[in-house]
Amino acid sequence: MGSHAEAPELALAIPTPDERTATWTATHPHWGAALDLDVYHRREHFLTTVPQSRNGGITHWILTDPSAGPGARPVLSSCESIRKRCLVASPDGTVREGVTHGIASTPSIRGAVFGAPGNRVWAVWTRGYYGGLKKPEGNTFHILRVSIEDEDAADEAYLAEAMGAILGLAREEAAAWKVNNVELWNPTAKLRAAIDRAGLPHEFVDRQDTSIACLMWYGDGEVDWVANEKFGWC
Repeated sequence: MGSHAEAPELALAIPTPDERTATWTATHPHWGAALDLDVYHRREHFLTTVPQSRNGGITHWILTDPSAGPGARPVLSSCESIRKRCLVASPDGTVREGVTHGIASTPSIRGAVFGAPGNRVWAVWTRGYYGGLKKPEGNTFHILRVSIEDEDAADEAYLAEAMGAILGLAREEAAAWKVNNVELWNPTAKLRAAIDRAGLPHEFVDRQDTSIACLMWYGDGEVDWVANEKFGWC
């Protein structure tokens, strides 16, 4: 049976140094696969000393059972928050200064846009960096979505040029991150034709055996699955 977030047997706490190291050990396979465990520990510790993190800038948290003392309590989950100054605007137009805590971050380049407003082709992507530097074949660059703002105005030549530029940038980013493969999830027939025409090396795969969105339909008639995209988990 799961526990409710407001259950009295659960509490957020600031970990001890040993508990914090234990959380880094637990997250290493997911967030530090490219590094040895000792190097990952040293990196995480160093990140607590950078200007944005030091002097209370970063706070480490664990979800735990408050009935047990530090060192004996279980670490059920963990995260870090970054303290930042912010401006808060009220509906009446009043602006006041405050403090916010941010969790997680995103890469500086998360996609690409081609063309002028109204006739743009844009893509968003992410990286699966699970092989690290030692096994780059385990790293994948995932293009999660490609959108054509005006499909009626975008002819085959324009789309081929757009996809050539977008995939070219994606390949550059993948090479910089030591990622072997670039994958575009669920391309439409129009996009497939544009990729063919762009002349970039590629292959179309009908199905993979892992991490694929699936649906079993028991009803009558056919199903039109809108926005069948790669599932991003965290």
